[in-house]
Amino acid sequence: MRANGAVYRSHKALLSLNSEYFSNLLSGDFADGDCVQLNNLPERVLRVLLKYLELELALIPDTFTQREWVELLQAAKYYSLDRLSSICEYQLSLTISPEALPTTLTFAVRNGL
Repeated sequence: MRANGAVYRSHKALLSLNSEYFSNLLSGDFADGDCVQLNNLPERVLRVLLKYLELELALIPDTFTQREWVELLQAAKYYSLDRLSSICEYQLSLTISPEALPTTLTFAVRNGL
């Protein structure tokens, strides 16, 4: 897997097991030497996403900002990680602030939440 200019190793079976997106991508003509390119994500969000893909555990730092939660939710939706999406949605519902309301509502409308 490639992201943010770095290469991360992961097993196709784990990726496919935890994500319909990766299951569809990796079945078919995908060769063993091929590399999946992830959308550019901030480093902390990327690390949480990769750990979730490997272990199906949401190991999220206590210091995660509201913006990082939104970015993680966007990535979870994009990569068809329903359980992670639910975790993010729940956390965002607990931490929404008046300053973040316009951004959060825009994201919710764009993503059919």
